[in-house]
Amino acid sequence: MDFTFDYFKIDHEEPGKALDSSSSVHEVLKKIEGLNRQERIRNIYRVPSRIHDLLLKDEIWYGSFMKIRMDSENLPPKSKLTGETENLNFDDDEGLGELVGFLYDPRHRILVIQRSRYGIGPGGMKYYLERMGKFSFHMEPIIQQDALERLKQKDVIRRFELKLVRPEGKIRKEIEGKSTHKALDLLDDFDSYYVDIKFGFDNTKKNKGKVLNKQAIVSLANRFLGGDEEIVEKFRVYGNEGDVEKYNFVDLIKDRISEVRTAEVSKTNRMTFKRMNELLLSAYNSRRQEIILQYFQEV
Repeated sequence: MDFTFDYFKIDHEEPGKALDSSSSVHEVLKKIEGLNRQERIRNIYRVPSRIHDLLLKDEIWYGSFMKIRMDSENLPPKSKLTGETENLNFDDDEGLGELVGFLYDPRHRILVIQRSRYGIGPGGMKYYLERMGKFSFHMEPIIQQDALERLKQKDVIRRFELKLVRPEGKIRKEIEGKSTHKALDLLDDFDSYYVDIKFGFDNTKKNKGKVLNKQAIVSLANRFLGGDEEIVEKFRVYGNEGDVEKYNFVDLIKDRISEVRTAEVSKTNRMTFKRMNELLLSAYNSRRQEIILQYFQEV
């Protein structure tokens, strides 16, 4: 079975503060470590979620996020080869737990997340940590070196293009709760297969010097990574209109760094927290030097 991992860089709102300040992901994880699992629950996009497992080892955090699906009416039934089916029935305080593994290096503020179609995504993870710590921080996908250089040249962003498509066989109800983006409503309003949107400014005098909100664009990219990724066909950032003519754009979805690890999983060989941690560390170590040199110029 293949497991894909994505990488993110964390920037705090108050970068001058020490690692153990009250406004750092590291400190929030320490706080969560001292809570029991019930105390860790927060509703993320109306779905109960929590950090389920958490371990600090060799100055690296390892953890798993669990999204608890309580909507049993929307869950697929159990089915036998002979044809019989049976609904999954849970008590009022039970649901289907979807686990996603993560690794966090507090020294370099690098977050590695297991990509999951059904589990909590990077945007939900960020929202959870901000709620638990009662602070906010920036989180952006780590992209390939050449794309990073292009993005650095686009501190002034004047154009952004986004194209969303309706996955085959999907209906709005199945997407809702993962995305919540207004653009998806348009797909249903017009019974359309795709919506293609451009944000930006023309070169008229009245728009001179105006720029788009780069952090809002990065946050949107984080929301789409993972479970919502299949609905994104285009996610392009341009510095100006000249970039459009030169096809000089950065795609914060397709240009990101990712790693794939393969592990044998069966009824007798489940994916445990320990095994997932080994995959996460292997994925991080394979890109660690490259990422740190990109962002910190030291190893």
